[in-house]
Amino acid sequence: MIHRSRHEINALIAHHAFLPLFNPEDVEVCKRVVKAAYDGGVRLFECTNRSANALSIFEDLVHYISDSMPDLVIGAGTIMDEASAHAFYNAGAQFIVSPVMRPAVADYCQKNNIFWCPGASTLTEIINAHDLGADLVKIFPANFLGGSGFVEAVRGPCPEIRVMPTGGVDGSEQSIRAWFEAGVTCIGMGSRLFTREILATKNYKLITDKSREIVHIIHTIKSRQAQ
Repeated sequence: MIHRSRHEINALIAHHAFLPLFNPEDVEVCKRVVKAAYDGGVRLFECTNRSANALSIFEDLVHYISDSMPDLVIGAGTIMDEASAHAFYNAGAQFIVSPVMRPAVADYCQKNNIFWCPGASTLTEIINAHDLGADLVKIFPANFLGGSGFVEAVRGPCPEIRVMPTGGVDGSEQSIRAWFEAGVTCIGMGSRLFTREILATKNYKLITDKSREIVHIIHTIKSRQAQ
């Protein structure tokens, strides 16, 4: 696995502007979920470190992606400490996402030229994350913090900070448009895309269809913003 630089991941994040995240508990289900999202146009994907076997699943997933979806960039989420960052990076993670700020994780990512996205929920935390070297700041939980209005207010005093809302982001055009008009760099989405019903019925085509719709909406919004 050839690791991409922070600069490369930053460019991909800015271009695709959509980062689905999934909590893997079964490797075969995870493969189906990732492939379904990929077929819908997703090219960045975050697998979280929330289950006991998350690392082994991630390792299998990296090999699967390398063989069948080499242009998909996969990273690790819910990274809480330096040891986990090191383990997942060695397993092939192209970027690291954390729900909180941990200086040790920040230092590790800086030293190894790894794209790092920590979570924050106040203006002080957002600025501190930026000062620690965050490439992107995860606004979490975005819906409880005030939605797109909160992002717009935060970007007033610090427009240079790149942010991604996660938590309560739905896939409707109205919602997505509101986030990008507020100034987000990209959006993160988990359970609203990979619903319990889809996972229970194994109707993975719904993931493909919804992913394709979201990718199209984002592309349209960004194209208009660039005009």
